[in-house]
Amino acid sequence: MRYMLLIVEPPGQRATRTRAEGEAAYAAMRAFGERLREQGKLVAVESLASQNGAARVQRQGEKVSVVDAPSPRRRR
Repeated sequence: MRYMLLIVEPPGQRATRTRAEGEAAYAAMRAFGERLREQGKLVAVESLASQNGAARVQRQGEKVSVVDAPSPRRRR
């Protein structure tokens, strides 16, 4: 069975840290991915676009809704 892991940052978090802190966070994410790769558990790595214009699909039972981000607001 495969799983998808999303690493999501709260909006605005990047602006609160120094360049060195950002580089350290990125290095930690890369090291985590490398450990998964070494264990044969990493299938693929992709970057997603900014969540500023994103929407998410939510399913509850048989009901499917498209939800705007960053604040959940039902569109349909």
